Amino acid sequence: MSSRAGSARRRIHGCGADLVMSSTIVVVLLLAGRAAGQVLTTLQPSRFPKSFTDVHLADALPFFIVLAFTIQFVLQMNRMIGANVLRYFATGSDHRPRKEERVCSSASWTT
Repeated sequence: MSSRAGSARRRIHGCGADLVMSSTIVVVLLLAGRAAGQVLTTLQPSRFPKSFTDVHLADALPFFIVLAFTIQFVLQMNRMIGANVLRYFATGSDHRPRKEERVCSSASWTT
């Protein structure tokens, strides 16, 4: 195996591990921000640890996980394939048929 193929394999595995790690960090930050927001709106510092035991958190946590994974995936894809290439692919603007002027048309094929 060439060293180039080995480095590509490490990049792919490293990308998945990086995605999981960065998504986990974003989820923790979102949960801490949610707790801090509850402290700021109620002006009760004891609300910070209690916010992690809320029943509502069972509904909010899957949303945070999906949001964090999506954000990190888009950022990594932009980093890997270039800025805005993912957006062009998702919106279909990378494939727009263009009107071309042909040198030889079928009407000139008469024999």
